[in-house]
This record gives sequence, structure tokens and C-alpha cells, in this order.
Amino acid sequence: MPDIPCAHSACPHFAIISVKTSTGWANLCKSHYLSRLNAEAREYCRVHNLTTREKQVEFMREMLKEFGKPKHPKKWAHDLIRMALGGKHLLPIQKQMALEALGLTKMPDRVPGEDDDGAS
Repeated sequence: MPDIPCAHSACPHFAIISVKTSTGWANLCKSHYLSRLNAEAREYCRVHNLTTREKQVEFMREMLKEFGKPKHPKKWAHDLIRMALGGKHLLPIQKQMALEALGLTKMPDRVPGEDDDGAS
């Protein structure tokens, strides 16, 4: 694989990543890539008024509370059960979490809500 120069003309280092920019794609070395990420992070903090370390830490704590939680747990649970019923092997924890999200105790014969018309 050929060495690709960094998009910064005076930079002697080779690119490690290609980044989409407002004017197209740019091949960046590690140093210029980290500089770009730092600038984006500073701008994000400025826009969201995260001006102190305490505000930044509190923001991260709030964001981490939601980490790993599906945005739409019922849809996620339906999708997992649909995959399991279709023959896909799921991890036991996936089945357990899907059943709990739907308030079930065992795997159903079909995905709940598919043909429910209120008459059961």
C-alpha cells in the first residue's frame, strides 16, 4: 500500500485517515487529525455552554446514563424476538432483556402486537 501524504502541504507525515470536510475529502496524519478533533470538541463545548470542567463532567455523566439503552425499547425488543423466531441465535441476555421490555416471561409463538386486535 503506497504512503499517502497528509493534506497539509508542509506536513512531512503520511496520512492515517481520510476525513470528509466541507470541501471534499482530506487525508490527514495523526497530528492533524487530533488537532481537527480537538477543534471540533472545543466548538461543541462552546455551542453547548460547557465552559467549565465541572459542566463538561456533568454533561458526560448525564450522557453515560443513557449509554447502551435503546431509544425505542419496545421496537428493539420486537426486532430481537422476530429474529429469534426466524431462527437467529440470540444471546441469553438478549432474550431476557427483550422479554422484560415487553413484560413477558417466556418466548412467544409470534411477535407480540403483530395481529393483536384486542380480542384475545
